[in-house]
Amino acid sequence: MKVNRANRRSWLAQASSPRLSAGVLSEALIVTQKTTATSSPTPPQAGSPERHSERRQGKAGRRISALIIALLVTLLNFLVWWAFNPQIAAPDASPRVAGLAYNGFQRWDSPLTQRFPSDAELAADLQQLAGMTTRLRTYSASELPKLPALAAEKGLRLTCRRLVRRPAAQQRARNRSPD
Repeated sequence: MKVNRANRRSWLAQASSPRLSAGVLSEALIVTQKTTATSSPTPPQAGSPERHSERRQGKAGRRISALIIALLVTLLNFLVWWAFNPQIAAPDASPRVAGLAYNGFQRWDSPLTQRFPSDAELAADLQQLAGMTTRLRTYSASELPKLPALAAEKGLRLTCRRLVRRPAAQQRARNRSPD
């Protein structure tokens, strides 16, 4: 393109001199136009199949490059995480714990539907828990009256708590007070 501009300027400079005639000027412009037209290929027309295939190749190329970039970013994140988070061994812990909170209700049991676990289910649960702890805390002793006796049979100390809720008016008054 720069060569064509330079050619055009040189022809125009020659044509503007008084020695050349008007015919030379028009001939120079025609030559410049022909070289410009043949040096750049014409783009495909809007509805042509070549144009559609170029679009498809362009979209596919963009998708592939986006996928490659995403994979590289993922790999980089993993490598940084791996470098700053080396594996460490978990400390040895005693299999026994000081105490557990226990609720004897099974999957479909509920005090709201008046469906309670059987004594056999409670005994099986307490047998498993006896291998882990010596103390249990429960808030369901009022719904399960045999639980303290079953816990004593398994050698477990049971702390029975009762969840006390205040009436809504007292709770709102307590929340408003600046104490």
